[in-house]
Amino acid sequence: LAPPSGMRNEWNAERARNWHLFAPPARPSPAEVARYAEALRNVRGPGLWGLLGSTPELRSLAAEAAHPLLCIDRDPDVYEVLGGMVTTRAPAERFLCSDWLAARPEEPFSLLMADGSLNMLPPERHTAFVESMHRMLAPGGVALIRVHLAQPPAFRDPAAVFAWYR
Repeated sequence: LAPPSGMRNEWNAERARNWHLFAPPARPSPAEVARYAEALRNVRGPGLWGLLGSTPELRSLAAEAAHPLLCIDRDPDVYEVLGGMVTTRAPAERFLCSDWLAARPEEPFSLLMADGSLNMLPPERHTAFVESMHRMLAPGGVALIRVHLAQPPAFRDPAAVFAWYR
C-alpha cells in the first residue's frame, strides 16, 4: 500500500536503517523485550494481534508465537526496512499504511502493542490515541503500552550519583 499523499519521508527510512544504533529508551531494551514476551505468554485465545509502528523486536516476538500480526505505520518504507531486522519471519504478518488515530483494521485486535507510540504524539493528541486503541481492541482485548516518562533529575550531578551508590 502507498502512504497517503505527502507522507513518504526519506528521513524516516534513514532512521529505520540506523535502528541498530539506537539505544533504549528509543527502542526496547532486552529486559523490556523479555517483559513483552512474558506478557504475550499470558495472552490466551485466538484473534489478530496489532502493533502500532514497525518495531522489529515486537514483530519477532509475534512471529515466535506464530501469531497473526497487523503492523500499522504511516510509512511503508520504514516497515520494509525494519522488516530486515526481524529475527523470526512471520508468514502471518500484514501491514496497514495508516495514521494510528485514523486506522480502521478489518477486525478487532485481541492484543495491541504500542512501544513508545504515545510519545510520538503531542500531549493534546494523547486522549485521541488512547480512544483509538480502545476502538481497535476486541472486547476483553489486551493493550501493552510502553511510554517514556519525564520527571526532574533524581541527582544534581554525577558526583551525587556516586555518593548515593557508596
